[in-house]
Amino acid sequence: MMWSPAGATSFGPPSPTSLPTSCSPSSTARWRSPAAHRSTERLSPSAPTRERTKRTRGGALDGLTVEAHRGRVVAHPPPTVVVGIGASAGGIEALEQMLGTFTLDSAAFVVVMHLPRHGRSRLAQVLGRFTLLDVDFAASGIRMEPNHVYVVPESENVTICEGRLMFEGYGPTPRGSRNIDHFLTSLAREYGPNAIGVVLSGASEDGTAGLAAIREAGGSTFVQSAETALFAHMPQSAAPAADFQLDPGALGRRLMTLLVNKKS
Repeated sequence: MMWSPAGATSFGPPSPTSLPTSCSPSSTARWRSPAAHRSTERLSPSAPTRERTKRTRGGALDGLTVEAHRGRVVAHPPPTVVVGIGASAGGIEALEQMLGTFTLDSAAFVVVMHLPRHGRSRLAQVLGRFTLLDVDFAASGIRMEPNHVYVVPESENVTICEGRLMFEGYGPTPRGSRNIDHFLTSLAREYGPNAIGVVLSGASEDGTAGLAAIREAGGSTFVQSAETALFAHMPQSAAPAADFQLDPGALGRRLMTLLVNKKS
């Protein structure tokens, strides 16, 4: 079951033209199992060993992400579950509490924040202190890996296409930003029931339509409880589309339980 803009008007989404509808103009907005995403990239067997090793990080081999590790090529399967986390004002504090509960499970986490480009330089480093997972800034075209947290700046509209994060250029100004909706709607389209959406503290309504899209696609949705948010408007707006409304610590623990159940 797919989300449509008309089906989510009760949640107050932005104009349908501002949300992603497909990976590319020729593709269809239909969920496929992540296992169906296969890359045609190959490592050239004729390339020198040193050069081949340099290029393995972030490359792909039969749908697997590969990297050089102590002279060996290590393959990582693509994540079967992707968690999209939207946050704005007051969201860093909530993220720190939530990340502290994360364990090594087979999921990739994508954080979309209303954060200006000039204010993001140390965010990944700061968040990395609170989790066992690798925390990095997202780059356009990167293939997601399990047990990684990818931080996307506010100024980018990002979508998922066949397991990769794709930037679509600068989004609107922070006051009217819908970057969270943009990403969560793409996540719902690509991962369907294996999509998980989270909306944390913020002062806008961004994330409401995206969370509704994930719920309509059969995924799971979480919202920070309004009474624990430094800015409650964003969680309150998204609450009707939430399966769970919890404080950040409890939210993280419930999310980990859900991921374990999805693996079993």
